[in-house]
Amino acid sequence: MGYLAAALLLILATTAQPAAAEGDDLAQYVNPFIGTAPAPGTGYGVEFDGGDTFPGAVVPTGMLAWSPDTAETHLPGGYAYADHTLKGFSLTHFSGRGCTVYQDVPILPVLGADRRPTFQHANEAASAGDYAVTLDAGVSVELTATTRTGFGRFTFPDDLPATLTVDAGGSVNPVLDAHIDVDGERHMVTGRVQSQIGCGTDAYTLYFAIVFDQPFNSVETANNVATLSFDGPTVHVKPAISYVSVDNAIANLAAENPGWDLSSVRSAARAAWNDVLHRIEVQGGSSDERTVFYTALYHASLEPNVFSDANGDYIGFDDQVHRVADGHAQYANIAGWDQYRALIQLRTILAPDQAGDIIQSLVNDAEQGGGGMPRWEQANRNSAGMVGDSPAVYVANAYAFGAQGFDTQAALAALDLGASTVGASSGGHPVREFGDAWLRLGYVPEQPSITLEYATDDFALAQFARSVGRQDLYDRYASRAAGWTNTFNPASGYVEPRDATGAFETTDHAQWCCGLVEGNAAQYTWMVPFDFAGLVSRLGGNAATVARLDDFFSQSNAGPNRPYAWIGNEPSLVAPWVYDFAGAPDKTRAVVERLRRTEFRPTPDGLPGNDDGGTLSAWYVLAALGLNPAVPGVAGFATASPLFTEADIHLASGSMLHVSQAEHLPPWVDWSARATTSDQSLAR
Repeated sequence: MGYLAAALLLILATTAQPAAAEGDDLAQYVNPFIGTAPAPGTGYGVEFDGGDTFPGAVVPTGMLAWSPDTAETHLPGGYAYADHTLKGFSLTHFSGRGCTVYQDVPILPVLGADRRPTFQHANEAASAGDYAVTLDAGVSVELTATTRTGFGRFTFPDDLPATLTVDAGGSVNPVLDAHIDVDGERHMVTGRVQSQIGCGTDAYTLYFAIVFDQPFNSVETANNVATLSFDGPTVHVKPAISYVSVDNAIANLAAENPGWDLSSVRSAARAAWNDVLHRIEVQGGSSDERTVFYTALYHASLEPNVFSDANGDYIGFDDQVHRVADGHAQYANIAGWDQYRALIQLRTILAPDQAGDIIQSLVNDAEQGGGGMPRWEQANRNSAGMVGDSPAVYVANAYAFGAQGFDTQAALAALDLGASTVGASSGGHPVREFGDAWLRLGYVPEQPSITLEYATDDFALAQFARSVGRQDLYDRYASRAAGWTNTFNPASGYVEPRDATGAFETTDHAQWCCGLVEGNAAQYTWMVPFDFAGLVSRLGGNAATVARLDDFFSQSNAGPNRPYAWIGNEPSLVAPWVYDFAGAPDKTRAVVERLRRTEFRPTPDGLPGNDDGGTLSAWYVLAALGLNPAVPGVAGFATASPLFTEADIHLASGSMLHVSQAEHLPPWVDWSARATTSDQSLAR
């Protein structure tokens, strides 16, 4: 436990009151266009340089996200700020992934022979829960949402017939099956689409029901596209989705969106966002800084998404219909490799009951899908994206920070199975593809980044096991975590690939190569968050480590082919906080302040890389508070200086955590001693 050698506890009682940031409507600071354009600097490629976010209408953790998809640049979020041509307003999106997924069932106004309308940003607006644009042809589009449904208004100019298309086969990835029906009596279009998950070939099925406020004048269907004409000029549209059935989509509409008052649905969406945003209230800072902060909190509250219907039904990993208990939800789109680094900790602090449901969702997936937990879950599939065994650290982080509303013993059993049983599977994919080598050798030949991930996973799993009373499993996994040293080459001072005989291979430490996933040796060497003391020792002590960090942070977002920080990608996210463990907390403060100022901006290019389901945004929210949950599976924060003069974090227990710039914290603050019945202060 050497990583806690310098840890200090400073939690002081306070009577501080909530400090609202200029009124009750914090949603005014949300700019959903942030992250829709490439950030400067990395040169990694258009799909990876920007946030890959979307600007459309969605509520917190919403299943339905109704957003425009542009037609020129192929971005996974569906929307590229540089584009001015639309291919549709589709009903499902994932925020921030580096590969395409969803964008199902686009709805689009028909403008004569031109089926790809154009628009200008001057005629476009987006806010929390609301999106609107007036197309160059004069059609105005207004969209808002509930959790599982949407509400849209399409207003056509007098010289254009009111015509819309609904494309059941318009998903962004290959469509394996689609079907569409038109019910003129109920003014409704229903159907389904089966498409492929992102970064994989497994299939999911989405069902939809779309009701209109007036009869169809005419209907044409061809190739799973329905073309519908109306008297107009204004057509109101209410789509609903379900992953279970068309009937459930219709039931979702009845449960969440029964009327025809767009303004009330829009107001409810904004209120839902204000409820989330008010969980952290700040004082000080400029309007731009509050925009970056609250947009980051907005993005960090999108995924994971509700996956169960209003009646509790959801489709499991076994393709059977299951039902969650009243008051709970099944969640999907759990980006484990990404979100374990900051998002699940933030979400647990702000909404521990919701975090418990997210973890129980992984437990359900394991029970229905082969025994192990999915590494990168989408819909009811394990995409097996990225590497390592991230559910172990994901679950451990949630539990450490207060999520306990899940079956802890079932979770531990699933994680233990995946970590110690060679060939254990989840949704038809191995849990640990290289588990045999890890168990035999204590490292994975030719795969240094996977070695580091397995070490992190096992360390976190050890903490979780001990917390739920399994000292035997703690001993097993804590000892395995030490295997990270087997991929550290003392001759070079870097993590490097090692072959099965134990020999290190010559490596260009500045290049993405040789078993390093989305990064290089210079970046991955810092990714030992559970043993910074051991890392600092191997690098030659505090002074040598600080000097190397200084050089590493001479560039902030260098991409994978330069030996400097790449703060737009996950392996570098913990690196600024290593200074805290090397006796130089002032350096952490300086670097974090610079990163907040230069790499996160209130502009479309204001995210330094893929947001990956809110991961970068969650990192920023915590960094703006001067905090980072650096050690996996351990309830504590490495510290920096906060951005705002005051911040109040409202906890689910009803108590409050107060963060102030007044005095410096020690390099580590223990969260496990947080109060549950009284306010607390982190005095700076």
